[in-house]
Amino acid sequence: MVSVLNPELLRHKVGAAVSAVRRCGGLTTVDALNHLMLFKEMIVVGSNYWNIVYGRDPGDVLNDSEGMENMRNLGQNMAWLLQRLYPAGRWAPHVSRRCRGARKRRPAPMPGGEKYFALNQKCP
Repeated sequence: MVSVLNPELLRHKVGAAVSAVRRCGGLTTVDALNHLMLFKEMIVVGSNYWNIVYGRDPGDVLNDSEGMENMRNLGQNMAWLLQRLYPAGRWAPHVSRRCRGARKRRPAPMPGGEKYFALNQKCP
């Protein structure tokens, strides 16, 4: 909902879809999350297999050696990409299209009549 009210909130951010499941449905979840991130113009990081770990109870996923190895690889890939995008730990400021002269959008009214302003960006 927040990214609907702030259309460029996730633009050019780095993300990865990860799913922890008991039996099945992980691939569908990863697919849906990837669709969301690509729709929001995010940079999606991948690994060498599906980003899914299996387990029933809290902590069980730690026993999924293949899944945990994949998560380590995913973390390394994300770290590598972030180091290339932002060398020396410098974070580039995010400048939205709104700041470059696009039409301003007003926040949609929230239930109860309040308006949502918390994540509206101010132009530098």
